[in-house]
Amino acid sequence: MDSIGRSSPFPHIVVASVFSNDVEQRILETLESAAWEKRSSSFYRFGVPREGQFDRESLVRLVNASIAFDELLSLAERTFVCRLASDPRLEIHKYDPGCGIGPHTDFGSREIRCVLSLNRGWSIEQGGVWILAADSRLRSGARYLPSMSNTGFMFCTAENSYHALSTCSDTMYGLTLRLSRL
Repeated sequence: MDSIGRSSPFPHIVVASVFSNDVEQRILETLESAAWEKRSSSFYRFGVPREGQFDRESLVRLVNASIAFDELLSLAERTFVCRLASDPRLEIHKYDPGCGIGPHTDFGSREIRCVLSLNRGWSIEQGGVWILAADSRLRSGARYLPSMSNTGFMFCTAENSYHALSTCSDTMYGLTLRLSRL
């Protein structure tokens, strides 16, 4: 796994080549064969696996066994100067055309989040660009992260850790590892 730390607009780590090519393909096949249900509110629209019709535990085991988790945990603890629980929770999202997420911080949770993108050949025309900023209008120090497959970012939830996903025009998936701060 390759990574680079950045301090602006808030401390975060950009990660790439998180999974081997084989594991990336297995995860994509699992996600593509799942049954999904839509979730939406005033600021987000995405799909989640349909309960009872998706083997979530198998995917969690695959992700946990395939990611260099100890390396990821150590990197996050050093970068964000905190201790983390070693039992991540996994959120799984599907972003179909028209889906996206508005600016928010996840501030209510004392967590480090690792947001990973998976898809079949992302291009700028597909949308789904992650925007990181220090303000809710996404203008202060904005950074743009393409949703290229097998890449992502890690950040500490905070009052100014605004992030959003621009509207997608093609299908892509997101895995979010949620690590509790101790």
